[in-house]
Amino acid sequence: MEEKKTEDILAIDIMNHPLEARNDLGGNTFMYEEFKIMTRTTFKTVFKGFVPTPEQLETISKEQRKTGGALQGHASVAEMIKDMDELGYDKIVICATKMWSYYYHHKLILDYSIDDVGDIVREAKGRVIGGASYNPFRIEDSLREVEKGVKEYGFKYVWFHPLSFGLRPDDRRFYPLYAKCCELDIAIVFQVGHTGPLMPSECGRPIYLDELALGFPDLTIVGAHLGQPWHDEMMTL
Repeated sequence: MEEKKTEDILAIDIMNHPLEARNDLGGNTFMYEEFKIMTRTTFKTVFKGFVPTPEQLETISKEQRKTGGALQGHASVAEMIKDMDELGYDKIVICATKMWSYYYHHKLILDYSIDDVGDIVREAKGRVIGGASYNPFRIEDSLREVEKGVKEYGFKYVWFHPLSFGLRPDDRRFYPLYAKCCELDIAIVFQVGHTGPLMPSECGRPIYLDELALGFPDLTIVGAHLGQPWHDEMMTL
């Protein structure tokens, strides 16, 4: 009897924003205080303290972005796939990220379109795994987006950022999302551990996965970023 062979996947790059495939999407995140401070502190070695103005983002070259520290993304899906081939990545993961400004602006500071991500998934022809996101302050709207992303674009998961909303993942406002993910048979992914931007890190304690895992035993839960500095708690859980 011939042995069944599984597909070999060389590498998967996880948690990308849509600008990785098209850097014309999303506007200038550096207009928000969280990202300005983050470039000068937490990710200082990446950004080298460089906070580009909107005018600089329009004119700066790809090479300057690399050496200057700004995350450059790609001009097109085709350009991104070319880099993936050269670097040995079979697939990458891109989600329609939503993040809230907890302290400074009190509004969404990242809010990518699921339609844009859907277009990227289609154009990439199997090389991109798409995902939706979630705003717990707009529950019904978010659930409609999640369902559309899965049924129309083939999204495989939802990524959300409880810390930017100042809410623990066991908050009641996330429970409709967990039920929807069970219904659609997709994974839920969210950050555990401290944040990079200035946001409340207590919401990232891994122990807050405990009750939702008990309540949704069939839900696939991914706690991203290892739970640092509570990584022992994450591994024990």
